[in-house]
Amino acid sequence: MQTSMLRFVSLLALASCALSAHSQIAVLASPFTGAHQEDFSSLPVQIDVPSVSIMGGFATLTSPVSQAGVYNVPSDYSLNAKGSLSSSTGNFGFGNDGSNAPFSFEFSAPVLRFGGYFNATSLNAATNATTPMTFSFFDAGGALIGTDVWVTPDNNLLNWRGYSSTVGISRIEISGTYSVPFDDLQADSVSSVPGPLAALPFALMAIKRRKRA
Repeated sequence: MQTSMLRFVSLLALASCALSAHSQIAVLASPFTGAHQEDFSSLPVQIDVPSVSIMGGFATLTSPVSQAGVYNVPSDYSLNAKGSLSSSTGNFGFGNDGSNAPFSFEFSAPVLRFGGYFNATSLNAATNATTPMTFSFFDAGGALIGTDVWVTPDNNLLNWRGYSSTVGISRIEISGTYSVPFDDLQADSVSSVPGPLAALPFALMAIKRRKRA
């Protein structure tokens, strides 16, 4: 019995190592409805918001600069040559008025999926139509899991961009060349994603406790 358990532990440990070695961020082409959501409709229209609780307290959004906050879309937000911004749903969104410093999303529990509707603009007319955004993903220990550079579409819409991860994401930073608006954020924590991927961390912890006993 002990030999079988040790063999099972070894196989599961090897699977865990393989998962860690090949953990990655994958782009989700289709939108999903997360267990945790934020459309900014319950927050007052205001600027100069350095930090705000979102997703019903599940996450904290930290703004990089002044002039960042909840905007009334489209009357309060311009994407320069792309035109006045259209919101994803409703009349509200979050964004900043100029800076390439990153926004930060910190979650109260690790997430395996995150997405929302985004766009970006620059002050350079030659590159405004294809302004890039950078998404950086970090684990609970602050280690970088992965990054993605997304060239935003040449339109005045908020466009879907979503991600999945094979390891829990505790913090996400997003940055653009100048201005980055977003809306309708979605996230699924490890506990809210069904399947063996979500169960693996808990299985490993149970085996470790049994092994110590």
